Amino acid sequence: MKKKYKISVLVITCNHSKYIAKALNSILEQKGDFELELLVGVDASIDDTAEQVRELEESNSNMRVFYHDDNVGMVSNINFIRREATGDFLAILEGDDFWNDQFKLKEQLSFLLENDDYSCICSKFNIVDIDERPLKEVKILRYFEGDVYAFEDYQRGYLPSHTSTLFYRNYFLDNKELLDKFEKCDSIGDKKIAMLLSYLGKIKILDELLTSYRYVTSNSQNWTARTKEKNMCLHYLDWIFECERLLSEVSGDEIIEKDNRLFVCYFALVKIIKGPSASNIRVFLTVINKSNTSLFKLFKYVTIKIISKFIRKNKRG
Repeated sequence: MKKKYKISVLVITCNHSKYIAKALNSILEQKGDFELELLVGVDASIDDTAEQVRELEESNSNMRVFYHDDNVGMVSNINFIRREATGDFLAILEGDDFWNDQFKLKEQLSFLLENDDYSCICSKFNIVDIDERPLKEVKILRYFEGDVYAFEDYQRGYLPSHTSTLFYRNYFLDNKELLDKFEKCDSIGDKKIAMLLSYLGKIKILDELLTSYRYVTSNSQNWTARTKEKNMCLHYLDWIFECERLLSEVSGDEIIEKDNRLFVCYFALVKIIKGPSASNIRVFLTVINKSNTSLFKLFKYVTIKIISKFIRKNKRG
């Protein structure tokens, strides 16, 4: 008898009253020959997010919802529901984003079942505003532009795609030691999952817009809103150190992300150029010192960046 695979979709939400119904319905409307487990963590919302979730929960037996009376934060929320997941595969969606295609999970599941050397499959994505109008000029993180993402691409500072597009094998299901190590890694979720999955296998990137990331700058619980105007370079560097530690624990070898460290130094320099200030200069000098990056290496890196940008501009012209 053919096995029916279970897919656990993890949703974290807080004060997403305007968006949560669309997010959850885009999951519940998925079609395919699999068992769907929808896990939702409602983090002490002060609007009617919880009421909307509870209404959907009453009519969908495949939903399991966890209502937090006190605000636990994004990290604790996702860690909690990840530990509750019993699926063979995992996908994640935040409460203000949504999926565009009813066959997203079916297509991604089929690919991983046919390709054992891949740990994950993802796709391109839309960026929209709070009213779902497309945003073309918004840049958020450095995403890889090819169709197969490998560990070397992670080491060069790229992410495979937005988290809402990821679909991956649940390596944590029978390996609680790995889950413990993953949760103790105090790095941004996008980065550490990209690191772990690319270390464990290849990542396929579909040239389809399967999801929509809502670029919100007004909700205090939204990552973009909380970091938009800040110089995050020291945080980025600390996240790199945490990922280095996690990868060293998993692999048994000491691994240093030299290219990632170098890119943070470059980014800190760009911050000074765009906004000269004593604060940005202090951050730059601290990043250079903590990352053990020489100014010569940074100068070489910047030179290559400028030449590459000039070549690309001439090709387009």
